Amino acid sequence: MAIGCSNLTAGLDYNCDAGKLAAGYNKRVYIMQLADIASYTMDGTSKVIQTIVAETGKKAYNFVGKPLQNSASAEIVVSESGSIGFKQMPVIKLYTRTSLENFKVENLLKAEDLVFFMQSNGGFIQVWGLDVTSGTIADPDGGLNIESGTWTGGATKSDATGWILNFSSELNNIWREFKTASSTGLASEITYLDALVTG
Repeated sequence: MAIGCSNLTAGLDYNCDAGKLAAGYNKRVYIMQLADIASYTMDGTSKVIQTIVAETGKKAYNFVGKPLQNSASAEIVVSESGSIGFKQMPVIKLYTRTSLENFKVENLLKAEDLVFFMQSNGGFIQVWGLDVTSGTIADPDGGLNIESGTWTGGATKSDATGWILNFSSELNNIWREFKTASSTGLASEITYLDALVTG
């Protein structure tokens, strides 16, 4: 006799846009600390995150590298009890030349419970580090932390240089799309996130 503790509730048709989606990420990553997010809203049907509200006096920070250097992946984690989780693993690459720039990266590494807004080359924003299953929209849960990383100056003039930073956290969901309710395209989301950086 079958035991239906968790029932299958939906199927998935092939999505041509998803099948042809350009891989990789833009050079720009917006980062906030989870504690600095007062609330967010999510469309109940599409599951798209539509707003992010910062705590008073708090803001997002913009980290800019080179195109086609950032990446992200997620590993499905199955517990002994059968519960499903996702180890979210965004990777960003940054370049520094001065002591002050290195200090800013060091500050990023020490910060805890981060939420990343990454611009996909597919033309939309992915939110990493926000657990939309745990917590509530008025008390967000989740957060990414540094797992490992390297800085290299290379050995020859043609070698890669800079920081490669691996962040991770085990959450109840994979990334979610960020798209404002009145969006007219990716530029709407960039404008919204730029306003969070301004504070």
